[in-house]
Amino acid sequence: LRTEKIQIVLLGRPYVAFDPVMNLGILQKLEELGAEIYWQEEFNLDEYEPAYANKFYERMHWHYGKQIIKLAEFWLKYNRDVPKNLFFKSYRVLYSKNQ
Repeated sequence: LRTEKIQIVLLGRPYVAFDPVMNLGILQKLEELGAEIYWQEEFNLDEYEPAYANKFYERMHWHYGKQIIKLAEFWLKYNRDVPKNLFFKSYRVLYSKNQ
């Protein structure tokens, strides 16, 4: 995924991520500002095996938790040249700016 727009990967459990009370309309606001938003289930990572994050992946018992760990590693590994990434998990924002 290569674009000039800010790309946001939405990580989280769907009952939190898509709840209008929990997300306070932030997804709509970000889209209105031109951000491209991707939900974790849009990525087919069945064949991807986490390397660094594997120690966390193996201990994770929950389906969505495993998806979050796997996609976070995948995104950081293969999208290093994307200028800005935002990762959401239960709407705590972790901002990462590549140098």
